[in-house]
Amino acid sequence: MFLGALFTECIEDNCLASIEITGISSDSRQVLPGYVFVALQGKQGDGRQYVNDAIKRGARVIVTDYNCALEGYMFRFCVL
Repeated sequence: MFLGALFTECIEDNCLASIEITGISSDSRQVLPGYVFVALQGKQGDGRQYVNDAIKRGARVIVTDYNCALEGYMFRFCVL
């Protein structure tokens, strides 16, 4: 699947739309190489705390509702 198929309303850049992804998860422990990790604050936990874990597990894209700092850059929609 391609990123553009999931986020048709918010991706206008063809380079982003053509990124191949293998799955999507909001649980960093389930992230596999090529996944989209959705990092949101919930009632019982804050998925944003697990962004680095998701990256180590191979996340290709991070989707979040706040600015995440990765290597000195600030993003809301992070493509790795």
